[in-house]
Amino acid sequence: MTTKLLGLGMMGIVVSAFVCSGCSEGDSTAVIDIPIVTNEIPHAVHSVGDATIMGTYEFDLDAGSGGTTVVPAGNTADVFWRRMTLTDSELRPVNGATIDIVGVVDFDNVTYEQVSGLSLGVSALNVGDLPAGTVVGFKTDGGRYGKMKVNSYAGNYDMSMSWLTWQ
Repeated sequence: MTTKLLGLGMMGIVVSAFVCSGCSEGDSTAVIDIPIVTNEIPHAVHSVGDATIMGTYEFDLDAGSGGTTVVPAGNTADVFWRRMTLTDSELRPVNGATIDIVGVVDFDNVTYEQVSGLSLGVSALNVGDLPAGTVVGFKTDGGRYGKMKVNSYAGNYDMSMSWLTWQ
């Protein structure tokens, strides 16, 4: 008895193979579903960019707004760069957002799974714990996970940062 592959069809991540036994006119065919393992599909990016958050200003990590101006009406800030004294500042989550330090690591290599697995909280992060190069994981008030990198500081006042927020 001979088995021939008559065709392939793809539905989602399962391939259906249509085969026949004998392959003579009128022979019956069978459908065999073959699951395919695929690489992880990356999470879509909701917002991404570079910004400066001035001391005593807020930033909306969902919309990518604020920092040097007031967060626009209709947007809700996720972090507040609080200047407490001439030498002390802190990054404080606001409006239900949560944050935690990932570390001084390669920003591009920090994944959604890493950030969503952090023990994110509502405690502020002191400037002393955020040297340039530090990556902070977050969950926005809108429920989106993301990452933020401290690029540099202008004295103790302004923080230059990069962020990426996933859908």
